[in-house]
Formats: sequence, C-alpha cells, structure tokens
Amino acid sequence: MTSSLTYLSRTFLLTAILVLAFVTSVAVADCNPPIFTSAPALSINKNHCSAYTFDFNATEGGNDHPADPVTFSTTVGTINPTTGQLSVPTIMTCGSTSVTVTATNSCDSTADHTFEITWTNSKPNLTMNLPSSGLVCPAGKQASYDFNSVDADPCDAAYWTITASDAVVNPPTIAGTGFFKWLTDPSEAGLTKSFYATITDQCGGADTAAFSVQVLDHVPQVLAIEKTHSGQLGSVEEVSIIRRIGSAQIGSFDFLIAFNSLPLNFISAQPGDALNACGWEYFTYKYTPTSNSCGWNCVESLVRITAIADVNDIAGSPSCSQFGENAELVKLRFYIAIDPSFECYYLPVRFAWLDCGDNSTTNIAGDTSWISSRVFDFENADPLNDPNYEMTDSVCSPEISYGGACADCDDALPGVRDIYFQHGGVDLSCTELDFAGDVNLNGIPYEIADASLLADYFTGGLGVFTKNTAAQVAQSDANNDSFVLTTGDLAYLLRVIVGDALPFPKLHPFAVTAQVDALGGIVTIDSPDPIAAVHMTFSLPEKMFIDNYTQLQLNYAVRDGKLHVLLWPGIELFDASIPVGVNEIIKVHGATLDSIEISDYHGNMMSSMLSRRALPTEFALAQNFPNPFNPVTRININLPELSAWSLDIFNVTGQVIESFSGTGIGIVGVDWDARSYPSGVYFYKVQVGSWTASKKMLLLK
Repeated sequence: MTSSLTYLSRTFLLTAILVLAFVTSVAVADCNPPIFTSAPALSINKNHCSAYTFDFNATEGGNDHPADPVTFSTTVGTINPTTGQLSVPTIMTCGSTSVTVTATNSCDSTADHTFEITWTNSKPNLTMNLPSSGLVCPAGKQASYDFNSVDADPCDAAYWTITASDAVVNPPTIAGTGFFKWLTDPSEAGLTKSFYATITDQCGGADTAAFSVQVLDHVPQVLAIEKTHSGQLGSVEEVSIIRRIGSAQIGSFDFLIAFNSLPLNFISAQPGDALNACGWEYFTYKYTPTSNSCGWNCVESLVRITAIADVNDIAGSPSCSQFGENAELVKLRFYIAIDPSFECYYLPVRFAWLDCGDNSTTNIAGDTSWISSRVFDFENADPLNDPNYEMTDSVCSPEISYGGACADCDDALPGVRDIYFQHGGVDLSCTELDFAGDVNLNGIPYEIADASLLADYFTGGLGVFTKNTAAQVAQSDANNDSFVLTTGDLAYLLRVIVGDALPFPKLHPFAVTAQVDALGGIVTIDSPDPIAAVHMTFSLPEKMFIDNYTQLQLNYAVRDGKLHVLLWPGIELFDASIPVGVNEIIKVHGATLDSIEISDYHGNMMSSMLSRRALPTEFALAQNFPNPFNPVTRININLPELSAWSLDIFNVTGQVIESFSGTGIGIVGVDWDARSYPSGVYFYKVQVGSWTASKKMLLLK
C-alpha cells in the first residue's frame, strides 16, 4: 500500500514539472521585438522646399512566425503600414522636426526609431549691375532701378526692403518685384545719397546691397540714334538722330555715324525737325564710303555731320535756343539693298569715335564742349537710370571706337563728359519664302500668271513687281541656279507649268556658248542646243520695224531709252524653240544690238559670243547687261570713229568710285566687277570729246 502511494506521488510530481517547463519555454519564444533593417541616421539635413521621404524595413525579431508581417506607424507625417514608406511634410519657415517610427510584429511586440530632421535653407543672392558711381538722376526727377535676385530654393518667397542711409526729402520705395523708386528734390541737387536694398526669404536668409544716387544739378544730354522696324528690301529708310533730354542749350554739334554700306546705301543727311523749327543756319555732311572688300568684317562707312545754330555772316539769329524732349536733330536716309540674304537682319547705325572731337556738342557761346560720358546699345530704354547694355569703353582701338571718347581725351580736349549716347539701327522684316517660282506671290508657284509676270519683266523692268520687289525677285529663280531674273528662269518655269519638268533640275548654267552676229539690224545665232528664250536690248531706232523669223512669241517695249525685245514660247506655244545651228532670229530696222541673253530649252543660261561686222553709225552708250547684275556687268560704248573715251561710275551720292579710259573704234566693252561694292543703284557716264551720255544700273547681290 505504502509503495503504491509513493509511486503515484512521484509520477504526478514529474508530470507537473514537465508541463510547467513546456509552458515556460513557449512564452519566452513569442516575445522578441522587431528589428529595423533599414532606417535613417539619427540626424538628417533636408532642404525645406520638399518633403522628406524614407523607406523603412524591419523583421519579426526571430520569433516562431517570421513570415508574419511587421506594421509601421509614425508620430509625424504619413507612413505606409505595410511597405514602410515614410513622408514628412516640410516646414516652409525651416527649423527642425522630431520623428518616431514604430514597428510592430505579430505578437504585438514593438520597436521604435527616433530621428530629427533639420530643414536647411539657401539664402537669396541679390544681383545688381550698377557702376561704382551708382545711379545718376537730375534733381526733381525720379531715380529708379530694377533689382533682381537668384535663389537656389525654388519655393522661397522674396521680401524686399529699401533703406536710406542718408537723410532724404522723399522716402524711397521698393516693390515686391524689386523695383526701386526715389523722387529726388531740387534741394538735393549736387548731393550723393546712399541707400541699401535687402531681400529676405521666409527662413530669414537675406542679402544686402549698398548703392548711391548722384543727384545732378542739371539734366545731362541723351543723344540717341533711332531704331526703326520692319524695313523693306529695296526701300528708302529714314533714321533720326534725337536728343531725348538735356537742359543744356547747344549751339553746334559734330556727329560721326558708322554703318555697313553693304546693306545700307547712304543717300543723304538732312536737318531734323528741331533744327528747322529753330532756324539753325549751317548744316553739312561728308560721306566716306569703305571699299567693303572684306565684307561684313570691314571698317564701316562713315558720315560726318556738322551743324551750327548761328553763323556770323548770315543775317538774323535762330528763333529758339532750347530743345524740348525727343528733339530730332538729323534725318539720315538710306536705301536698303535688294538682297534677300539680308532679310531678318538687324543693321546697326552707331556713333563712332576716331578722335576726341567726334560726337561732341558746344554751348551757344562756343566756350564749353561736351563729350561722351557713357554709351549704351539700343536695348536700353533709360540710360540715366538703367546701366544694362552699356558699351562704354575708354580704351579705344587704333582704328575706330563705338564706346565713347578715349581716356586720353580728358587731357587732349577740355570737354565736359556729360553726354549719354545710344546706338540704333534698322530692323529688316522677314519674308517667308518656302520655294521659288511664285513670282506673283499668291501662294501658288509655277503657274501661268507667274510666267506672264516674269515675261513682262524683260520688257517692263522691275516696275512690274508691285507687291514686294525683293521677294518677287527672289522668287524668279525658278530653275534654282542662283541667278535671278534670267531667260533660263522663264524657260524652265514654262516647262514646269506644262508638266514637262519638276522644280529644281540639275542645271549647268553657261556651260554652252552661242555665237551671235548682228549685221544690218539682223541678229543671227549659231547654237549647239535648241534655244527657248532670248532677251535683247537695242539702241532706240527713229522708226521701229521688227521682223520675227522664229516660232517664238515676240514681246517688246521701250524702257530707259532702249528697245527691249523678248522672244519666248509664250503660254500657248510652250514647246516652241529655235533649232540647233545657224538661225536668223530677228531684224530690228535701223537699230544696233547692245546686249543679248540666251537660254536653252532646259532652262540653262548660255554664254553668248557677240561679233560685229559693221561699225556703229553714231556714238551711243548701251544699257549695261545683265541688269540687275551680280557681281559683273558689261557696259558697251559705240564709237563710229577712232576716239579717246572715259567711263566713270558713281554711287547714289554722286561720288566717283571707279574710272575707265582708253582709245578705240567700233563697240568697246567695259566689264565692271562690283563684288567689293554694296547692293544698290549706281550711275555710269561716258565722255568722248564733247559728247557725253549717262545711265543707271542696279547691283543686286
């Protein structure tokens, strides 16, 4: 009995111990906290312009259920409870943010990660482009300047303040955009006042700039060359020289103006409205052209303009001695070259300095001279207050300066530096030309109307182009051989119209030569290729009788003292031509052939060899050919007897730019190469003994 009880007691005790041990071991294994495997540093610097983000990761902590998910929560911002993607919003005024992220496992055990975000800021940088002398403003006028700032933080708002360091009558103001204004008082004339501008962002970052305003006791002279707009090729453009402001009463001025004469052909300088209204008594100019042999890189052409209000030997005196604002002193007139390559260009017209006296003004008594203080380009709307686009340069080049009088002028010339200069120029309009062949500019290229208009040109000249001369001339290059207004263009235009060819063939201009004879008014051509178009000029006969020996249509007209004859297929006989070989094509009774232009059926221009087997019957000067031309043209002189001759070529101002001379008999030809001259109108004059004649021609580059 005792043994049985003892056995049962021992068995029960052992079982209890085993159960207790099992329960204890299970409870300990389920209570490990999560472990962070991805977390930020304890201290983070982050720019305040965007939210802070981080992707947290954590494990279960080594418990019996490692596959169970860990969830996340945060004290600040938002976090995806499953993925751990944290986003903490920024503090726009900077400072710091403390963040605690908690990870929780499946048995509700947790782990925390606490870190601090310091929101950083980049201060704004104030930008100021003022000279060391600061702003300049006449007393009683308003000084102004547009400050700017650069901030690396795109989210920052800028707050501007302006403070006067010196006592001022009127308080300064500055707008939220940084635009400073201060109305000076007459009592402050001759004083310099100091200010400082400050820009501050919402985080307290700031930048400050100090500057001064010199209050003048007078209004300086501002002389500007007008900037014109929408200039048209082939038109006359007027550019004014204006005195915008100035309190000084001037009695004379001496201006030196520079421009490139390739696109701008100088015509004249005339007194402006202000000079005419006041009755200034003396005005003159001298134009000095350049050869332009190096194109755009040459020293520019110059015109010097001198005017005096009161000349001693002229009775009376000017009616006024003070100009108002924006007074026109000079009118400059230019002819814009007909050259499509200049379209959309800005053509500068600038003040230039070769010596100290250039671009100076004097007072009425003549004992005070004013010279340049500062020089600006045309973009500057207010030179007194705005230092942008300044071109002042006292270190002058050995040839020409566009930045003002040299530093040496302060010793060489007792002039007061008190003139602000502004350059100007001409903006040329843009013509949209997508293709050639649209001679009448109606938007439809290669049509009958284009051919008819181009045919009219050969007898009627440039005057037939009434819409836009430059554009229509450019459109005339129907065969795309870079030669405009040719019989080759007309011939090829007809081929495209009738469907016999496509635009822009592969051409070989002037590869073939045709022999031309003119005897007794009969023109004979010996050509190795069929001929589609011929343009001829003749000395004007007393009575006009023309015989056409070809199948081509005959058009003729008298223009510029010459008979112009065009042989072409016309609209109906588009396939007509002059056959290969020797053919008499036309007879003009009592006339002498001066020039001829020939095109084959394919639109190729042909070289022509003109032979003469009869002497001219009278002295005559032929129209140059081709005309318009680029760059070489032929001028023929008819000499019925052995004679000494001279030929001068003039520009539009009447200056002789080239001269030729010699002795001969028959038809003497002069080839003028104008590649070193700008596009435009030129004149040529021949003299043989007491006989003279002159004509004009057009260089079209």
